[in-house]
Amino acid sequence: MTTFSRILTAAFLMSTTACAVEKEQDTGAMAGTVTDLDFAPDSVFGVFDTHETASGEAGIWQVFAEEDGTPEGNVRVQIIMLEENGGPTEPGTYELGDLPSNGFLLGLATGCREVDLGEEPCEQQFMSIPTGSVTFTALGLSKGESLTGTLNDITFVELDVDRMSERTPEELENMDQDDWILDREDGGQEFILDTWSFDVVLG
Repeated sequence: MTTFSRILTAAFLMSTTACAVEKEQDTGAMAGTVTDLDFAPDSVFGVFDTHETASGEAGIWQVFAEEDGTPEGNVRVQIIMLEENGGPTEPGTYELGDLPSNGFLLGLATGCREVDLGEEPCEQQFMSIPTGSVTFTALGLSKGESLTGTLNDITFVELDVDRMSERTPEELENMDQDDWILDREDGGQEFILDTWSFDVVLG
């Protein structure tokens, strides 16, 4: 499993985004370069699946997008929503600060390339902080339906890839909020995504 995938998995276990902001302030992590991200992906696709929970089946939505040949190398954005953890399940506008961070997950990676199995495909990893919003005008509940929406005013902060890579899958599964925030890159880069719209048919 790549670091990007492991980061996404670990984030499912985080507590609310409000708690994330409070802990981030406690660490005194300093931001480095702040760059506007003009994201125009060359490929976008969506996936819908379900899994069994104690109360029945729950949906999982994913959107994958990649832009080739930017100054930051290939750039990837991934959205994951989990119904079981309180992620959106119907159209509307949602403030990221109001969504549970283990129910709506938004990641960014730069310097990505095709690699052999087991190699790390991206040079830098980022996660969104609880600012901005997402609007869904269509949110399909099965394969073949549409997932259409827009991200607005999103801030991505860089994570310490080396530190994350040293964690075992077992450690990631048992990360608490303090561990997660400590993996933010001190002095790392930030990207500001003003807006990006997507429209996919769920596979």
